[in-house]
Amino acid sequence: MEKQKQKIVFYFRKNVLAKGDFALYYCVANEIAENFDIDVFCVNNSYKEIQQEYLDSKIHFCDLDESNLKDFEGAYFVTAYNQLFFLLEEIESIKSAKILLLFLHPQITNWMNNQLPKNANVKSIYKLLRAKNAYGFMDCANLFALEKQTDIRFEKRYFPVVFDDKHVSQHVDACDVVSDDEINIGWFGRLDADKIYSLLNVLDNLLEEGVRNVNFHLIGDGNAKKLINVNKYAPNIKIVFNSFMFGEERDSYLRSNVDMVVAMGISALDVALLSIPTVIPIVSSQKFRDDKLTYIFDANDYCLGWNVTDVDAATKKTYGIKQIIDDLQCGRKKELGEKCYDYAQSTFNVKEHSLDLVKLITSTNLTVADCLANATIANQLRKFRLYKRLRGANRWYNDYLSFRVKLARFKEMKFTSQVKFALKKLLKKG
Repeated sequence: MEKQKQKIVFYFRKNVLAKGDFALYYCVANEIAENFDIDVFCVNNSYKEIQQEYLDSKIHFCDLDESNLKDFEGAYFVTAYNQLFFLLEEIESIKSAKILLLFLHPQITNWMNNQLPKNANVKSIYKLLRAKNAYGFMDCANLFALEKQTDIRFEKRYFPVVFDDKHVSQHVDACDVVSDDEINIGWFGRLDADKIYSLLNVLDNLLEEGVRNVNFHLIGDGNAKKLINVNKYAPNIKIVFNSFMFGEERDSYLRSNVDMVVAMGISALDVALLSIPTVIPIVSSQKFRDDKLTYIFDANDYCLGWNVTDVDAATKKTYGIKQIIDDLQCGRKKELGEKCYDYAQSTFNVKEHSLDLVKLITSTNLTVADCLANATIANQLRKFRLYKRLRGANRWYNDYLSFRVKLARFKEMKFTSQVKFALKKLLKKG
């Protein structure tokens, strides 16, 4: 009998638009499908704009349903850690399928914990992942974040952010400084609550250092933009708002208007590939002060963002904002821009990682049966099934999570408010 080819399945939950996850999975899936004798699938594809770029590839695209589940017996499923229950909801019947769970954001353990009861034995899940080699980290920041949750130690098994040739234009040489009389700094990223304090920290450090004639270009937008007090930084620091920019428009603006860019995550990678000096800030969802930045080429273990407590472990060297400006004014912009580009190419190009990623994926021994035998996981699925029986067969796991949030809010109400709420619901039904 002819031996069946291995199957690797990148799983997205239905009707979700997580751009970063889609971009990462499609990139890796395409590289594996092109270069290995493996059938590669991307299932439940709801981000059509990114999928469109790979329709002419060897990736198999489909939705999971009852008609094709048997085709995935023994396959390796790859998904984010907080998507485990969404995955099990769909493939519970494929007992021999194997699972690799990725830690793609330092908050991902909290997102998963929010799905579970407060007294859930989460440690049992961590033990299971560790014993079955069923985990991978985007970078060392995600490893640090998990190890703060448990005394279980994990190996450095990395599944880094990567890019492919579809998303990198031809190499462009680094530019001269924009102006000899002004300092032009860029910020590339969302202006939301999880990142705004990183930006304000940089602005406050510029202000404290007394740096003058600064044009600070913001490429991004978000609901926390109102926290930027323009008058506080004037007249020495002029803030230029640009909202979101994409593609060639964004690249052209950055190369023409800035001498360095502060960015994190995939945004930092995008900037470095333009041969622009790229520095990574401390990331915090709360106000803080710390004058530490790092050139992207000084980051450790694929890390493109870190919190205050991890900055020294996640980087080889840190710099104050004034030191970086001095580097630019001493004529090092081209040198630093090229160094950032070379680091991004050598460290994050998917061609450099495809074999290691295949080995990582196929090293997991965690089966669906193993998951169902874990008491914490089984208890969560049992509660979901009970909810489904009470509310109707057309309910999904995401509906159950929404119900849990509403139930928690109801329990926090005063008794009179609970009565009013219940009466309102009964009258609405009547």
